[in-house]
Amino acid sequence: GRVREIGQQVQQMAITLAPEIDRRWPKVLRRVGGYNLDIFHPKSERPYTADGSVNLAHLLIGSEGTLALTQSLTLALSELPRQNATQVKNQWGEVVRLVRQSGSVAITHHSNVEMVLLQASTYEQLAQELHDLKAQKQSQLDELAQRFEQRLAGLQQPDAPARVQALFATKGKLARPPKAGATY
Repeated sequence: GRVREIGQQVQQMAITLAPEIDRRWPKVLRRVGGYNLDIFHPKSERPYTADGSVNLAHLLIGSEGTLALTQSLTLALSELPRQNATQVKNQWGEVVRLVRQSGSVAITHHSNVEMVLLQASTYEQLAQELHDLKAQKQSQLDELAQRFEQRLAGLQQPDAPARVQALFATKGKLARPPKAGATY
């Protein structure tokens, strides 16, 4: 399928660029150099996989998210201990013991999970992580909005049309490098 095709394309690129990768790739025991470009020809004493096969996940992990965007993900989650609603009603103490022992219990009604009981500390941790994530996202959105407003203000200056026309007139040949990026 598509994943195999991408894997073959990446492998072909690695074969084509092998001399350059060999020349530039650091020869270290630990893989801390960023992109795991050596997945097809590992230089480390410790191979990526036990059988020497290639798993493109190692390349994506090494890229720290810069090579791919995950649109969907399938997780293999552990099955939760289950209690049916009648047992919960009649044996609350046993359910509480089970939650304390396993961390959570799925409450079922006719084999369908209706709710999950968690330890209070787990719930508080999840709630705090959600709050922190929302605050982080809001901060990022606020920063983007501020940058947008600054750029929009620049485009609304009286000399903006003349600056844009002058830029187009250079036909890509600038006298000095353009100002770009947050760290310029």
